Amino acid sequence: MIVDFLRYLETEPGILVFIVAFGIIPLAIVIYLVDTFLKAIGLRVFAEKMGTLFALPIGVTWLAGFVLSMLFFASGVSSLKVLFILIGLFIICLIYSVLNFNELSGFIGEKSNSIQKLKKKS
Repeated sequence: MIVDFLRYLETEPGILVFIVAFGIIPLAIVIYLVDTFLKAIGLRVFAEKMGTLFALPIGVTWLAGFVLSMLFFASGVSSLKVLFILIGLFIICLIYSVLNFNELSGFIGEKSNSIQKLKKKS
């Protein structure tokens, strides 16, 4: 099944651009459902920590991945090479998130508190 998908990516390079651009929608739905399930069974803190941990890699891979996949598609680079570049980008961002988790969670907490204060003022 995976081999067939990779062969399909090789024959249809434009599909990777489509997946990178719009694949975030089903991914967001799955993440929301998993988050809701974890909170429902009493793992609220764990769900918040995992959300903080995966938010940066997913966001960076989506934004930079779309630009990179468009550029590589226009220049004729193989879609499998682009896929490996995107996987590498995600892994590097995930490692960065794991190593700097305390700073990232503090930054997100500060921004969240400032947004809540702005909502209370209005």
